[in-house]
Amino acid sequence: MAPDLTQTYTKLGPEGTAAAMQTLFFPAMIPIYRNHQLIPQEQADLVAFFERSAAETKPEFPWTTEILILAAFVLAIIFVVITAFVWRKRLRSVRRELVATATRRGARP
Repeated sequence: MAPDLTQTYTKLGPEGTAAAMQTLFFPAMIPIYRNHQLIPQEQADLVAFFERSAAETKPEFPWTTEILILAAFVLAIIFVVITAFVWRKRLRSVRRELVATATRRGARP
């Protein structure tokens, strides 16, 4: 797989991207273009491509982590509520059994 060069133009700027096309800045380019350097037209085409791809990409949603944390808390609360609803009589029946056992043994309720 090739490295992600989507934000190359944003990171390097126009001059840096043009220089990278002349000097084989990217390690993935070295084995391919060592014997065949990019001609000026190819360099200009790649710079234009990087510029256009940087302009078209959408920025990452800035609240992704916060939304995941909030969703985890909401799901945890939902599971606690469901568990409490499903097992609402469980503790009462256990308590009754404990009181009955203790009463049979002579303890006062």
